[in-house]
Amino acid sequence: MSNKPEESKAADTDPQSRPDAVKEVDAYSEYLQLAEGHRPPHLYQLLDIELFCPHPERINQAVRRQFRKIKPYEENPDRRVRERIQDVMTHIATAKTVLNNPVQKKEYDERLAKVLKINRDEYLMTRTAARPPEFCITVIAGPAQVGSRFELLPDQMVTLGTSSHTTVCLPSLRLAKLQATIDERDDHWVIKSADNSLVMIVNDTRCQEHVLEPGDVIDLVGYRILFSEIAAPARKASSIPPPLSLVVHSGPSVPDPLMNMVSPATVLIGSCDTALWQLMGKGVSLHHARVEADGAFWQLRDLRSDTGTMLNGDKVSQSILSHRDVINLGPYEIQVRLRK
Repeated sequence: MSNKPEESKAADTDPQSRPDAVKEVDAYSEYLQLAEGHRPPHLYQLLDIELFCPHPERINQAVRRQFRKIKPYEENPDRRVRERIQDVMTHIATAKTVLNNPVQKKEYDERLAKVLKINRDEYLMTRTAARPPEFCITVIAGPAQVGSRFELLPDQMVTLGTSSHTTVCLPSLRLAKLQATIDERDDHWVIKSADNSLVMIVNDTRCQEHVLEPGDVIDLVGYRILFSEIAAPARKASSIPPPLSLVVHSGPSVPDPLMNMVSPATVLIGSCDTALWQLMGKGVSLHHARVEADGAFWQLRDLRSDTGTMLNGDKVSQSILSHRDVINLGPYEIQVRLRK
């Protein structure tokens, strides 16, 4: 597979002049919502990011976003459409490989600069002069995306929701297609609920809009997100617990039977609509139990629930969790999984 920059090529013949011709669909515009232009687009156009983007995390974030957009269409009943979609997916995979390899990326950028007749060094100098990202958000609890970090780029709004077109796609039956937005205003990052009827909690307080400070924790019904500085020093691995998963093994149906978390997540379990992990059923209190990081361990706490919380058959008020522990909470049996 060639990694050279793609250039637009005029067709030798007009396909529409053939009597059996079928109107071609521009898969890049149709499924990735890219602006019209050269086809196939170069790798930065394909990922819908800035030219010569130097940030690996932003590149990978864009790769994931473009895959999410196109994957729902890969089972199209029309074979020709499936083939076009597969070509685009292969193109995205190529972008991931090339742009994540420093040597290949440098060679690609140099060739692309020649095709576009751009002085790459001068262009990069102007980009370097722009203010680099200083803050990020990290998903620390939820059924998916846990551990994923997203840089907040100046002058670019971040959208959160279940839609594949959002910046941060959070699969869940409890969330809206667009749940919230984060953008910069007067040198501050502000999170705003997309609708007054949607639940958003920041630092345990329900709100519609909040000016973010490093360390703030955002709850979006089923997901917990940490706002932090990119340059903040990381804690030593020995002082934090390993990633934790809670899995419903039996009990009534729930929107999200899996809850993943990484430190410093704290997960409220209960039947209220603001509980991060909502378990509906007889015997589940509004605020039933909480799982939180405690040094290098995860701790389960009962919150004076009506029916109590059981761990491995014993009623507990608080206890350290271990791999393969079984929590009984109302009608639910939940298995604990720790990932080393």
